[in-house]
Amino acid sequence: MRHLRAALPAAVTALVVALIASFVALAGAGPATSAAAGSAPQRPGTDLLAGSYQAEFARLSVAGKPTISSRRSPAISGKARVGRTVTVSSGAWKPAKVKVGYRWYVGTKKVKGAKAATYSPTADDAGQVLSVLVTATKKGYRSAAVLESAGTVKGGKIVSTSKPVLKGKAVVGKKLKATAGDWSVAGVELGYSWLQGKKELSTARKYRVRPSDAGKRLKVVVTAGKPGFRSASVRVRTDRIQAG
Repeated sequence: MRHLRAALPAAVTALVVALIASFVALAGAGPATSAAAGSAPQRPGTDLLAGSYQAEFARLSVAGKPTISSRRSPAISGKARVGRTVTVSSGAWKPAKVKVGYRWYVGTKKVKGAKAATYSPTADDAGQVLSVLVTATKKGYRSAAVLESAGTVKGGKIVSTSKPVLKGKAVVGKKLKATAGDWSVAGVELGYSWLQGKKELSTARKYRVRPSDAGKRLKVVVTAGKPGFRSASVRVRTDRIQAG
């Protein structure tokens, strides 16, 4: 997963600025980096580190204290797709044994409660940029943070794991019924379309065979959909329709 470059999209650039301001505001109330009482007013700065934006807050601790630096930037694995899981590594820091924290953002907004190294995008995240701020803190050192982008969240995929089955007799006057089948995503909404050639006959789950269907083979298209996911369809054909 590539790191954020200097030529960031406007939305992500705005996020970087917002994150820095947020981090400094939190630090002012007593940061995890153990800033001493009576220290000089805090003033943040940003450095470009190993191709990634690292927010360095030079005054979060007592003047003269060393700053944590990144030896290997955190890396993101997994696809930013609804229903999948994205993971960010902790990276490597100098000195060793720092405390690493995570905070996920969608667009420029902080995701409530998303403070683990993994995150599963939801349907509401689709179409927005997913980012994670990885922070490193240690007593006696100035804190450091790196912002990594997982890219734009794509809609999830629905896959048929067991095709629908037709029940009933393919005889004029009889009813045919399509089962739901099984799908890779729970809670999908199903739609049905009975076709004779390209002509749609019905959108109900059940279909009563008509005299005009005799001698032909019908098909039913079962479509599964869910917000945040791309719909998927499966076609099932009947036997040749017999006269009643």
